[in-house]
Amino acid sequence: MPSTERDIFVDRCRKEIAPLLGAIPPAGTLRAVRDVPFFLLPKATSALGRMASSSSGVEAALKNTNALSNNAAFMDKYSRQIGAFGMEAMSKLIQLKVLIVGLRGVGVETAKNLILAGPGAVTLWDNHPAHIKDLGSNFFLTETDVGKPRAVAVASKLAELNGLVSVRVQQGPLTESTVGAHNVVVCTGLSLAEMVRWDEFCHARNIAFIGSDVKGAMGFVFSDFGSQFTVRDMTGENPHTRIITHIENDEAGTVTLLSQEDGGRSHGIEESEHDGWGDISDVSGMECLQDNAKSVNDLGPYQVRHVFKTLLEDRNGTKRERKVYDGFKVGIGDTRSFTAYKNGGVLTQVKKPVQFAYRTLAQNLTQPVAPGEYGLLFTDGAKFGRAEQLHVALQGLWEFEEAHGRDPHPNDEVEAAEVLRLARTRNAELKSMGDTAALSVEEVEEEVVRNLALFAAVEFQPLAAFFGGVVAQEVVKLTGKYQPLRQWLHLDAFEALPAARPPPNETASQGSRYDDLLAVYGRKFVEERIANARTFVVGCGALGCEYLKNFAMLGLGTGPRGSIVVTDNDRIEISNLNRQFLFREKNVGQPKSLAASQAALLMNPSMKIQAKEELVASTTENVFPDQFWEGLDFVTNALDNVKARLYVDARCVFYGKPLLESGTLGTKCNVQVIVPHITASYADGPKDEADEDTIPMCTLRNFPSLIEHCIEWARAQFNDMFVEGAAAAKKFVENPTTYLEGAKSALGGAKNGNGGIASSQKADLVKEIESLRGVQAYLAKSQGIKFPDLVAEAFALFHKLFRDKLLQLIHNFPEDHVSSNGEKFWTGAKRFPHPAVFDAENEQHLGFIVSVANLLAVNYGLVEPPDKTLIAHDHQFRDLTYVKRILADLSVPPWTPSDEKFELEEEENDGKETVDPNAATGDDGGKGPGGDDAMDVESLVQQEEAKEQAVLEGLIAELEAVETKGLVFEPAEFEKDQDMNFHIDFVTAACNLRASNYRIKQASRHKCKMIAGKIIPAIATATAAVTGLACLELLKVLQRKPLEAFKDSSNNLGLNMYFLQEPAPAVKTQERYDDIEMAHMKPYPTDFTKWDSIVVDEGPLSLEGFLAAFRRQTGLNVTLLYHKASGMDGPQKGRFLYNSEEYLPAKRELYAARLTTDLAAWVLERYEGAPVELVGPHRKYLELETSAADDDGNPFLTPTVIYRWAR
Repeated sequence: MPSTERDIFVDRCRKEIAPLLGAIPPAGTLRAVRDVPFFLLPKATSALGRMASSSSGVEAALKNTNALSNNAAFMDKYSRQIGAFGMEAMSKLIQLKVLIVGLRGVGVETAKNLILAGPGAVTLWDNHPAHIKDLGSNFFLTETDVGKPRAVAVASKLAELNGLVSVRVQQGPLTESTVGAHNVVVCTGLSLAEMVRWDEFCHARNIAFIGSDVKGAMGFVFSDFGSQFTVRDMTGENPHTRIITHIENDEAGTVTLLSQEDGGRSHGIEESEHDGWGDISDVSGMECLQDNAKSVNDLGPYQVRHVFKTLLEDRNGTKRERKVYDGFKVGIGDTRSFTAYKNGGVLTQVKKPVQFAYRTLAQNLTQPVAPGEYGLLFTDGAKFGRAEQLHVALQGLWEFEEAHGRDPHPNDEVEAAEVLRLARTRNAELKSMGDTAALSVEEVEEEVVRNLALFAAVEFQPLAAFFGGVVAQEVVKLTGKYQPLRQWLHLDAFEALPAARPPPNETASQGSRYDDLLAVYGRKFVEERIANARTFVVGCGALGCEYLKNFAMLGLGTGPRGSIVVTDNDRIEISNLNRQFLFREKNVGQPKSLAASQAALLMNPSMKIQAKEELVASTTENVFPDQFWEGLDFVTNALDNVKARLYVDARCVFYGKPLLESGTLGTKCNVQVIVPHITASYADGPKDEADEDTIPMCTLRNFPSLIEHCIEWARAQFNDMFVEGAAAAKKFVENPTTYLEGAKSALGGAKNGNGGIASSQKADLVKEIESLRGVQAYLAKSQGIKFPDLVAEAFALFHKLFRDKLLQLIHNFPEDHVSSNGEKFWTGAKRFPHPAVFDAENEQHLGFIVSVANLLAVNYGLVEPPDKTLIAHDHQFRDLTYVKRILADLSVPPWTPSDEKFELEEEENDGKETVDPNAATGDDGGKGPGGDDAMDVESLVQQEEAKEQAVLEGLIAELEAVETKGLVFEPAEFEKDQDMNFHIDFVTAACNLRASNYRIKQASRHKCKMIAGKIIPAIATATAAVTGLACLELLKVLQRKPLEAFKDSSNNLGLNMYFLQEPAPAVKTQERYDDIEMAHMKPYPTDFTKWDSIVVDEGPLSLEGFLAAFRRQTGLNVTLLYHKASGMDGPQKGRFLYNSEEYLPAKRELYAARLTTDLAAWVLERYEGAPVELVGPHRKYLELETSAADDDGNPFLTPTVIYRWAR
């Protein structure tokens, strides 16, 4: 973040806000001008004026959805969250008043996640004094806070998370007036009687109530959203939008959608009363016969019905009809009262509100299963009926609490037995009430109750993190987005408990922050396994921040041999602050890894943490060498892309290290635990499939029908206009000689051709001509260029893109044009274009001019790039009046038709790349290729080639004569999260201008930013929950648990889907037939997995020595030796080192000559000139792949071979 940004903000506030604050006292003025965080700055002056002059100032503006959309700072801060929740939910969320009761682990996690999400106000209540063991789950407490009321101790730190949220502490007793002043009440750590009391109070007043707690290795959430609650969107998924190509006038009202062959997708709409509806828009035709003022566009939404098509199958000579689902057609009901369909149209899924009735906690104790449900929420594939067992066990525990005023003492078998007795008694009572009135279990499982009772007094931090995410997401659901729980979530992690309980002297309280952990695992495990653990955290965004917090609470890396290394090469941005909770406004611009490490040390000063700013990739293996990986106990992935995950996964497989893998997408989150020799690795699982929304190029260029097409087109224009040309010009002026070498090489290749040049050489020639012409144009324009010249260029580009291209398209394909197949050209997904007429008073028109001119100003060096200096708000280049004055002196450029052709769908142009419908189709007047007047085609081709070579020669000569001293060009580097750099301004203006051309509904700036910037929706709630689950797996890893104890999970906090399952085991290699070897191949060693390897560890060896060592170790002969370099791009990623069956004489001689060569040196020689460092001082190993056979020539499958030459 440039250092001038805050100065710009303060100066602008003085000028634009201060004059409007006359009624506010000086202290308020200071707060508004000097002390407001930077991210509160709205971009638009009009928004600032509205906010400051309204009766309730910023608060009133923020409570209005339109004001939110226009508030660039708000949209920037919450961009990822808005991508998940949407603007309507955000506008409701910021009005919520939330009361959080109890601030131990679950309470503080909930408060943290919720404040990051941004409700209007959060009130904290917890008068209980902080104990030292609270530091094991409440990350904002310090040792100096012990004895202070927990709410008072953490309030200021919670308030720092989000300056847009009012955070206050309610001291004194919890009263009805306090509770009644809120929209939702979250109670954590209360007794059952207290929860029942406050739930009854809230239920009667339509206040949402959420109760939650963690009891050792088990936790629960209870939600009561009142007797009548409306859910607007149960899934939170974006509505499906599909292109219409036809609508039948029939009883079913069959709507045909764009086919898969043409780039369409199945409609994906289920038949349901909630989201089984569709709206129709932009259809031409289909007017009402009774009222032609209305059409099919006006009478939706329509209830969608699935359509089936009939297929004729031939089975063993017998033909029969079979009906199958047709995903590209839907029925909308009788359409016979409409006129015929003409063209166009979009089907958009609509969700209708659904109402739910919730029952009180008191009612739920007896019968927790909601009406219409078959049981309690199922969470674990290996624990059928577990939720019901936990519900009964909880009631036994609550009866114990009521009798004793406390939870059972940890590890107290006598008190656990009492809880078991109470649970069995309660279950018998429930059975007597009947299955409908009450939920009971056939038999109370003793192990479940014991595991609950023995550790109920313990707050298990990883579970607290998980439930804190779930509870905060439940609060968000009060906005009507997503369905709240109905009404329970019970989840246990009993597999994380030790197989054998430690002796009492190990589990006794020591008066430390780790007392809860000690009670479960004992002092030896905590001090030796957890404290001395060494991990590598790869990535320090939202996931990384949560992991570091969890590690701080667990005391990981605090022992004499413990360590945490965290790396991330990214820096903190404003948009990170609402989910990457270790960062504050003061950290913007700082390295993520450094700021996060410093914040984590405040939570636990004993952590041994080292921050790095390096990528983890093949190019940094000198930074993270063999010794580094060997010294780790496990690796923690906190990454956001598959390529990096695969690399880290491969390193963990090679070095045999456990890996915690997790990820989020909006409310969805998943955990994968990877354990050497036990589980499959990340690379073995399914990866992201190819993007199903890929847009055909002809659609993108000429025939858009959805706003997404326009956004992608605008993003592509950004590269064409501000990146590629400027990048070429920059390379040229930096080193003209080197730059022109490529053109000279292409020219030389063309001249050396015999009898004409190859198509690839011709393509190179044309490419170089285009490139040099672009550079030449940049150089010519740069001479004495000034900002008015850039406005003129933007004006010309406006007409080229939004007028001329469309006029030419209409010229080639008039509105009544008929294709060669007899069908109307402008029908179905093709919308007839409407060229723009420039209007300086049109916001989109002027926005395009201003953004283009300012982006070109960077390209031509008139201003510094935005990563160095931002153009101030009051700079002349941003002055709309100034730009309008320049535009007033410009003349609209003329347009005349050309012979330009347009790319069409393949079936529309008979496989040709372009079509000119005005070309002559009759007799050409000649006698044809075989006639006397036939043209000499070969001669013409050679003449054309000679012309192109001459053009290229001329361009090279001209550019060689150019004086480049003093010339500066700077290509744009697309940055979505800096609102002052004009990047998203351009995309938004260009997108919406194109949308206007094709009568497509325009997009908000935020939508343009999300799609053009490929922003992944992200929220704090899912991140907190998923890292909590991952840390449960970490504790199992450190205990060296068996496969059946581990849990991968796929979760969706919005849909209340939590599914834990045993990880896939490591795949054992089996004997199989190999098509290349044409033989059955046995594995050596038997049943090896990807985790196994053959290690040749005899010091430095020659190639011949390695082959002999391999035979001594395995009894097999190497027939083929291959090395693969992970850091190389392109089709050839490795080199052969040896082949006993090589048939080329030169290769055979080469391998024979290198038998005595040092193997590491031979590898380096094979990669000579390659941009990878394979064998440096940081390496001790080489990974090799082999084919091997026994003395009889029988081939064998072998694992990776590791050649180790150094210690």
